[in-house]
Amino acid sequence: MPDTPDFIYKIRQDFPILSTKIRDKDLIYFDNAATTQKPQVLIQALTDYYSKSNANTHSQHFLASNLTLEYEKVRTQVAKFLGANLSEEIIFTKGATESLNLLEHCLDKEVQAGDEILITQAEHHANLIPWQRLAAQKRAKLVVCPVNNTGETDFSAFQKLLNSKTKIVAFTHVSNVLGVVNEALKLTETAHQNGSIVIIDGTQAVPHFKVDVSQIDCDFYVFSAHKVFGPTGVGILYGKKQWLDTFEAYQVGGEMVKSVTFETTTFEDTPRKFEAGTQNFADILAFGASLKYLSNLRQEYDLEDYEQELLKHTTEQLLQIQGLTIHGSSDQKIPVISFSIEGINSLDLVTFLDMQAIAIRVGSHCAQPLIESLGLTSTTRISLAFYNTFQEVDFMMSQLQRVIKILN
Repeated sequence: MPDTPDFIYKIRQDFPILSTKIRDKDLIYFDNAATTQKPQVLIQALTDYYSKSNANTHSQHFLASNLTLEYEKVRTQVAKFLGANLSEEIIFTKGATESLNLLEHCLDKEVQAGDEILITQAEHHANLIPWQRLAAQKRAKLVVCPVNNTGETDFSAFQKLLNSKTKIVAFTHVSNVLGVVNEALKLTETAHQNGSIVIIDGTQAVPHFKVDVSQIDCDFYVFSAHKVFGPTGVGILYGKKQWLDTFEAYQVGGEMVKSVTFETTTFEDTPRKFEAGTQNFADILAFGASLKYLSNLRQEYDLEDYEQELLKHTTEQLLQIQGLTIHGSSDQKIPVISFSIEGINSLDLVTFLDMQAIAIRVGSHCAQPLIESLGLTSTTRISLAFYNTFQEVDFMMSQLQRVIKILN
């Protein structure tokens, strides 16, 4: 077994929940693709906001004006984190799902009867259902690009499916089931050569490696804060300003208007016209704290390299189990591993591991069409983060072997 670096144990001290005991056993948290755990700096930021800074933005008194300033600082921070050219290209939503629904609404006029929307076989429901609905409403066609036998988007098929009718191309940067990293730059370049709008779901990408939307040159990129060591209830929509400026407001109400009469309303410019009502200020500011924390860690340590070592070690251990199949065998992966074991009920397996305080996930992972294409109804998924250790992996493997013997 490889040695877990000392700096990982130092990092673990920043996450209070990792010292939690469940049924008198140490928690082992391997469900990071569902949501990541939160550093103390985020928890403290939430406490500080409600105890020292609570207000609403865009007023002259100190608390309000200071909140407005800090709120916009986080927008600038997120723009830098993603490599966006302008802070105005960052819209705060309540999650990647809302970001994608916003795009469905705002791109309505770009799709006409007979047009096509191209997605991939590996999409999370959040990047499938909005386009399915838009296609149905506009009498357009939803086209699905298959993945190959390693779990990557089949590029040859992708090229063939693109045509003059393809108005929108939406794909996941990283599959939440297979862990496979798509070649976002290559897919985007190809789609743009076809004249298509490119939307990328980066929810599983940003926690594991640096993303540069300017380099990728996608039109839109979305993710959720809670997947990247941030709070729940906060999402990010990056959009090129030339697109956002042409969009009509998604929701309407206070805070996003310049003037209102009973006859007409004039809306604010991008990005405020997309942020109607009182925003989730506490969690957005806390997200800024967690992003700063993550960015500092990435400067100091090679987290990506460590996660790849975890992935390699876990994969090697799993492949020693007779009858076990890993779904997604590409060399380009994050530490997300979905598997099935012949003759073993996944729910029984996960229930047993939960009794040992080991948190992994079983199900369709909000990607039912992909799971069904594998000839399955569910998979067992282990998803790791940089605060996990080799010792945790090996203990989980010993318990996995144990339950397999019991179930057999």
